[in-house]
Amino acid sequence: MDIPAEAWERARTLFSGLALDDAQTEAAIRSVHQRSGYLADPHSVIGIEAGRRFRQPGIPMVAEATAHPAKFPDAMVAATGIHPALPPHMADLFERRERYRTVPATQDAIKDAVRAALAGGNTD
Repeated sequence: MDIPAEAWERARTLFSGLALDDAQTEAAIRSVHQRSGYLADPHSVIGIEAGRRFRQPGIPMVAEATAHPAKFPDAMVAATGIHPALPPHMADLFERRERYRTVPATQDAIKDAVRAALAGGNTD
């Protein structure tokens, strides 16, 4: 997508971004866990780290988790040695029957499948 230079420069004055490589993400997970006891998933910990780096004195900062750490067990074990359990409502996830529906890779077929699922139609 082409963005006019003026719009891009304006956006850069309003927003900041941060990227961490795998080693930096692992270190941030470990740091957050050691300081707070909170086990932050990789996506959330990048937001937490961005908040730390860009925080301005006197301005409150809120970071919201974006995923559950159990979604990233390998990263959690590498960073903290902890293998997080699935949340209680998903504890039996791997014993549940897998359900899926294959549809043609067309916009209309995908729309129809989503509509059918929302209407309570066949989701198998």
